[in-house]
Amino acid sequence: ESQERMLIIVHKGREEEVKRIFDKWDLPWAEVGEVTGDGMMVVKNHGEVIATVPAAKLADDADEATRLQQLISWMFEENGFHGSRSDYYNRANSYLNEVIDDREGIPITLSVLFIEFARRLDLDVVGVGMPGHFIVRYEPAEGEPQLLDVFNGAQVIDRNEAALIVRSITGMRPLDEHLAATSKQDIITRMLHNLLGTARIDDDELRARRYIDTIIAITGGDIGR
Repeated sequence: ESQERMLIIVHKGREEEVKRIFDKWDLPWAEVGEVTGDGMMVVKNHGEVIATVPAAKLADDADEATRLQQLISWMFEENGFHGSRSDYYNRANSYLNEVIDDREGIPITLSVLFIEFARRLDLDVVGVGMPGHFIVRYEPAEGEPQLLDVFNGAQVIDRNEAALIVRSITGMRPLDEHLAATSKQDIITRMLHNLLGTARIDDDELRARRYIDTIIAITGGDIGR
């Protein structure tokens, strides 16, 4: 499967012409922003401004390490994203739209958002689905990779600390494979398993059945854990 994305900056006044060309060839399109010339990147969610960042900080004069620190500061300090502790098993923590609205989530949903934000800053970050806890790995073009615990504010942890997390949560003996990158399909499946768990906690068999059917459709019949 090949997926290509293209960004086009259209001269003002020619927007409808470009839309007609895309429609003619049955190509999906979406307006994702507007060039204002004020030097600021304004990020909105459902019309609400959730971040205003000087564009230069995210562009040519910012190296990878600077962009990573700016992302961490923007996500956790400026916008208050945080791990859910008092209501961890609330299903809202597994719905990305609600995590964005509430700024609160569980390890995997916060990590998915972090990965996507990092991608937009041209940072290579992958998910690491350890048993019992989900973290990410930042893989810079130069230098050593870093494990980040997004649930705890993107705190940098080493392999020994990651192993302690696995052992303390699951009682399992940590293995090297626990720190392997997790595929997109496995991330989605794990999120569905989390939602399946919330449905069972709520004794909602209809919702549980929907999640099971979706897991089977994605995995080709393997329901997993």
